[in-house]
Amino acid sequence: MKIEAPSLFFEKKIKAPVKDVYRAFTNEATIIEWFCNAALVDVDLKTRLYFWWNTGYYTCGEFTKVVPQKELVFTWLGKNDPGKTRVRVTFKQEVSHTHLTIEHRGIKNSPLWAAALQQIQRGWEVALENLVSIMETGRDLRIINRPMMGINMDEFTPEIAKRLKIPTTTGVRLNGVIEGMGAQQCGLMKDDVLVEGDGTPIVSFSSLAAILQGKKAGDKIKIDYYRGPAKMTAVMELSPRPVPAVPASCAELVQAVEEMYAQGDQALEEALQGVTDQEASYRPGPEDWNVHEVLAHLIHNERDLHVAIHKWVMNEQFNSSNNLRARLEAILAVYPTLADLQAELKRCEAETLAFLRSLPDEFLIRKDSYWVMAFNLLQLNYHPQEHAGQIKDTVAAARNH
Repeated sequence: MKIEAPSLFFEKKIKAPVKDVYRAFTNEATIIEWFCNAALVDVDLKTRLYFWWNTGYYTCGEFTKVVPQKELVFTWLGKNDPGKTRVRVTFKQEVSHTHLTIEHRGIKNSPLWAAALQQIQRGWEVALENLVSIMETGRDLRIINRPMMGINMDEFTPEIAKRLKIPTTTGVRLNGVIEGMGAQQCGLMKDDVLVEGDGTPIVSFSSLAAILQGKKAGDKIKIDYYRGPAKMTAVMELSPRPVPAVPASCAELVQAVEEMYAQGDQALEEALQGVTDQEASYRPGPEDWNVHEVLAHLIHNERDLHVAIHKWVMNEQFNSSNNLRARLEAILAVYPTLADLQAELKRCEAETLAFLRSLPDEFLIRKDSYWVMAFNLLQLNYHPQEHAGQIKDTVAAARNH
């Protein structure tokens, strides 16, 4: 007979109102800010829940008891778990903090449960440390502590694989590497296709994120990749992640973003100096972007940013649209010249700044969502400069053609 193990019990005192801590367990967008990488919950109807991590682990269940801002009870059946367990979360408002308790019951005293017990216990410990951080400071420890490879990714299709003579259609193709970081230092280059990291297949960004899980700056990983038909191996030392200081006020954030735009616009203007529309329409390779398309990409990124800000404010999940060629073509149909594209990009940037200036006060006091928004905005500071370099290379190719 299997005997139930003692409950896993966790307790935290969080310097945040109980309504905010309760939201962190019941709002999909907020759950992602501290707990997992994707979430589906339906507290109002007391039905389903689903949490997914980019390590490949997931769990599902249903709510069996919901007392708003006081208690949640739900079932838990994780990937490879031997059976269903139960989680009880309680919330209590104290004078200066919220007293949070979590009890995870139903795990058995048997070798069959040993791995699941270890994974569940460690998962809650790490997640609750992060919950305290995002509630009290807004800082997501998963971002701050995660190292970087220093790569920029691009689409990888069977057509691109054929053109590059790469004997696989699965992997992550590099659009470039960031100067001074691990990828550049170990010799990776544009159009290399990463296929394996430390023995784990690489098929997407999620694959890379899973490989980096639990690693820190200075750790080394083995990367297998294709450069054309040749399969190569490199040992990469992971780089520390530069974390910009998130401004304390929205006014300071607007100023920082405005300065970032000014630098990016200047880099683009210098790259486009004297470039004709004929040169801007030149495509170095069948799948490469021309200069018009690069600017269209920057425009739709800025438009996506407006949607992302809206969803952060509204506590909704946001997924990037990536680089859909049909969307680039739609922009180019309306803004066909370099002058049109540059003017539209500046209008989009001005709209972003106006949006930030008018954010509601109730959003700005939500440290978790504000920090995530500001962090993502400030991460864009190198984006136009990188594309300015791409533009210079494309124009040079056009003039030498």
